[in-house]
Amino acid sequence: MMQSTPRRGSTMEPIHFTPVQLYENEREDLIKLAHQQYKELFKNVRFAQANGFATKVSAFARTTRATVCAETKIHATIPELVDVFLGDRTNAAIGFAQSQQIYRFLAPTKEHPYRSCGMRWSLWHSPSKLIRQRDIVYLEYMDTFVDERGRRGWARMTQSLEHRSCPPLMGSHNVVRAFLHYCGTVYTETDKPNILEAVTYYDADTQGVPPWMTKIVANRKAKNPHNLEHLIRLEHVMKEGVEPQETRVNGKFCAGCSAVLPKWGRHRKCRDCSELICKSCCDVVYCAIQGRKKLNRICVHCVDDFLARTNRQLELTLPSSGSLHSDSKVNAHSSYSCRLIVQVRTGEIATPARQGPTAHSRRRLKRSSTRTWQARSPRRETEAVMPRPPRWTCRI
Repeated sequence: MMQSTPRRGSTMEPIHFTPVQLYENEREDLIKLAHQQYKELFKNVRFAQANGFATKVSAFARTTRATVCAETKIHATIPELVDVFLGDRTNAAIGFAQSQQIYRFLAPTKEHPYRSCGMRWSLWHSPSKLIRQRDIVYLEYMDTFVDERGRRGWARMTQSLEHRSCPPLMGSHNVVRAFLHYCGTVYTETDKPNILEAVTYYDADTQGVPPWMTKIVANRKAKNPHNLEHLIRLEHVMKEGVEPQETRVNGKFCAGCSAVLPKWGRHRKCRDCSELICKSCCDVVYCAIQGRKKLNRICVHCVDDFLARTNRQLELTLPSSGSLHSDSKVNAHSSYSCRLIVQVRTGEIATPARQGPTAHSRRRLKRSSTRTWQARSPRRETEAVMPRPPRWTCRI
């Protein structure tokens, strides 16, 4: 029997599991268990709504378990939701930076095009360096339903479990295994077309994370339907396009999703085209330079050009192609996914001390780049003044 061992490497290298062969009738038992938990999700949502728990976040004493049930409305349809969750942008839809589907027990069919069942592993990136990363192994079940008022809907359930295909990563990667209790989101159609009522029920034990940090994680998960709504909106923009006159004549429109920007307040600009972008686009699409805490905002239209230009720049700067290591492929379809890691790394170039630039030459280079910034374009300036390629990490 093939053993499941994750590949260990650098901290930025994606973790991969090799699934083992299932026992006899194990697939049917897991499908039955997932379907039962899917039904329990609706009971928990009704109980939370009946007791006024829709907007309450609770971190119980002496534990790290938090529960939140939030209700909102989004502009989307059920086919659009299924296309995002079952398509190439699954990581963006579920809100995890790294995720792998270990098994798929049920795939969509003609009779049930919106039903799916499987087992998945996902990784939480810790918001603090003092707290270790968390991962979860869980069953997921997605299917349509009809409520007591005859309204059609679609729901996704997640429930943690222990399985031999995904052993703990504490010893190999210093990752703590968290636990999910009956989590999921219920999307129900409303009287208005293309408007869905989304109820997110999130109940998790982070296994040692401080209560205040657990509340932050729970609140972020409760806002996941809004990120999903914006991701669907960006897909429409990429397919249909936007009117350039509307965004250039009046500078109060987002260059990414063409949303109206507030008249007063802080305006955000894309680092590549310098156009205004909204906060939702900044949350869904952003670029992070490795070694720096500040996130560089970038619009969805500049992501592919930026990554392609970075690749060309690295090829021209490096002495040989053997020094370039790419851990992930740049995909145009996944380039605007939420928190999908696409990284381009360069190997360290060892140069003797006498051949390296002196402090005086570096100061002259910095002053000259400042004087010629207005005369040159940003792209040429970057290629001209960069002495050697940095390490770029683009999180999208």
